Amino acid sequence: MEPEYAQWLRKTVWSRQELFYLIAGLDPACNPQNAGVSVDLDTGESTPVEPDEAELQNVAKAAVEMQRRGIPDLIGRAVKAGDLKSTDVSGEYFRTHEVIAYLIKHNVSMPAQMTGAFNEALLMNALKNWFASPLETLPADVRARINRDFFPMSWDDLTQEQRKSVAAQRDYQHDPSTQEERGRIFDLTARQIEIEQDIRELELMAAHTPLERESKERQLTALRAKLQSTEAEIDRGATLKPTRDEELQASADALAAQWKREGRRVMTKREIAKELSKSDDWKEITANRIERIIRATWG
Repeated sequence: MEPEYAQWLRKTVWSRQELFYLIAGLDPACNPQNAGVSVDLDTGESTPVEPDEAELQNVAKAAVEMQRRGIPDLIGRAVKAGDLKSTDVSGEYFRTHEVIAYLIKHNVSMPAQMTGAFNEALLMNALKNWFASPLETLPADVRARINRDFFPMSWDDLTQEQRKSVAAQRDYQHDPSTQEERGRIFDLTARQIEIEQDIRELELMAAHTPLERESKERQLTALRAKLQSTEAEIDRGATLKPTRDEELQASADALAAQWKREGRRVMTKREIAKELSKSDDWKEITANRIERIIRATWG
């Protein structure tokens, strides 16, 4: 029985077994270990089902095929190397889009229906007819998707363009074609943080003699030049995504609106920047850099 890939892609986490079945073009409900299970992907509730004998035979063949193609070993090596991070201590569950991106990067062939559903599941495609509509007027499944993927932002607090920007940012984070570039920018950002720390430590160091002061200033000049070069390289990488600044501003505005609803009165650029730098979407940019990019439009 062919799986409904669009339904399974709405599930944020897959087990290894679910992954192997879906790659093989089989419905994970045909699970001989638990006599099958039907999952309502809207509620998360599971209902036991009884797969027929033909389905069980297909699952057995799929297991052999996965082993022949070396996919279990590929996943195991990725987890051990830290290239794939499991969501649990057993190493059995992975974020859906991350594990698909990893397999695409390593040229693992998948059913055309699966990759097609993956592309269709991108937020910009899924919400293309709804960006101008208030949340309460949207179909239940669309509202559930927005509440999940836009959290902690409020859909109704965003303009139409801001909604598009947030959706584009989410898609960028999950797009396999940008994974290598995102990793490079992450490494550059880590280097930037180290250089900034070195500068702060050096600035605090005492320099009593003219020779010490000259040496300190020479080192600071070199570090600042290195920092400027690293920041420029990060910006060059960000040009691959020219809407970054607009999307960052939309995230800042949405966070400020959320805090205002919660009764917070003081919302400086620094506070907003520090909070955004902790989020999954903007963790690749330091709080200092975010503060320089965003504008305090929330009053």
